[in-house]
Amino acid sequence: MFGSLPSQADFALYGQLRQGLNDKISADVMREYPGAWGWTLTMDDLSGIEVASLQSTHILTKAAKRLLAFAAQTYFPFLTANANSMMEKKERVRVPILRGTAVHEQPVFKYQVMCLESLMNKYQKLTAADRQVVDRTIDASFLQTRSVAKL
Repeated sequence: MFGSLPSQADFALYGQLRQGLNDKISADVMREYPGAWGWTLTMDDLSGIEVASLQSTHILTKAAKRLLAFAAQTYFPFLTANANSMMEKKERVRVPILRGTAVHEQPVFKYQVMCLESLMNKYQKLTAADRQVVDRTIDASFLQTRSVAKL
């Protein structure tokens, strides 16, 4: 995502996307994004490659931008809807994803509230220049205004 060698970010994202290939619905959605599908399969066998360190947070590869855009259409709306459902004490979360072309539903998951909090905290700690990079790549408005109570 950040250069010629995989970084820790690549391996972290790989773990999430690889699990999606095991689920028929997720795999069907991923097939519509051949870049993400191919990247995940390429990452499948990188044994023996050392993790590269990120030298500049201002450089995002085309692949990184596309993966962030995909997350902005799927994972970020889910995180927000899940946190709202948790605060409203609902048992399930149902959220339109992929610009409303699909609907995801599952039980509310407390761990994902923690993930959203972590993303929000990291976003707030970014420099103004780094925030601009993120804002240009995705709709980060949910990170700027969201208030999630500690659950």
